[in-house]
Amino acid sequence: MRKVVAIPVSALRKGPGGDQVFVLAQGQDGQTRVRARQVETGPMSGDDIVIHEGLTVGEQVAALGSFKLRDGVLVTIASPPQHPATHAQP
Repeated sequence: MRKVVAIPVSALRKGPGGDQVFVLAQGQDGQTRVRARQVETGPMSGDDIVIHEGLTVGEQVAALGSFKLRDGVLVTIASPPQHPATHAQP
């Protein structure tokens, strides 16, 4: 069995270099920044898309406004939702 995660389809950015998402991470300065990460996508399930490679369960991804982001930019997390990657069956 292959483990995969599911994220909101709005978090996925398609580009000439492949599919990517912006993962939220604490920078060296202690502030929240986003990091672009290549992912391997699978089928859609409702408003979510399955990610086969590139994310692990619990990582937070930018789902709203991700089209405005670029690698390393400082972000503020609105609450709720935070959209952590969740476990899904392929």
